[in-house]
Amino acid sequence: FPLALDLGCGTGLMGQRLRPIADRLEGYDISAKMLRKARAKGVYDFLDKADLRDFPYAGPKADLVTVADVFIYVGALDGVVKTIARLLATDGLFAFSVETLACDGDFMLLPSRRYAHAQHYVRDVLAANGLSVLSLEPTVIRQDRGEHVNGLVVVAGAPNSARQRT
Repeated sequence: FPLALDLGCGTGLMGQRLRPIADRLEGYDISAKMLRKARAKGVYDFLDKADLRDFPYAGPKADLVTVADVFIYVGALDGVVKTIARLLATDGLFAFSVETLACDGDFMLLPSRRYAHAQHYVRDVLAANGLSVLSLEPTVIRQDRGEHVNGLVVVAGAPNSARQRT
């Protein structure tokens, strides 16, 4: 990927995975403390403090945007996904994870103080922003107090993109 953006990069765990496949890797996080930890890993070409809900990015279009284990802090995804859709190059990919909502509704703040999102809601928000689901995999996204936390790992892109056909 010529340009990958890791939004909500935290300590840089995703950046370590992305580095081998990204020519240029940029990370953004709301926490200066997390950015210091990410900087210490030395995998990013650029790091900056930014809030996903008001993301001021003005650089070139991204070939890959990742948001790993971040949407647990965001309820309604509409605005964030709209912003990310505008960041993507024509054949760009958007990869992210969400915790799975196990009851009716679109999303909910759980007793764990994390948001969970319904699969239908994720699909609807992507479609409303001109993105198609290329892959949607149920998986365990983390452990919490020794218990599995179920979620979805999603890859989306523009409909009929070259990446979708390969």
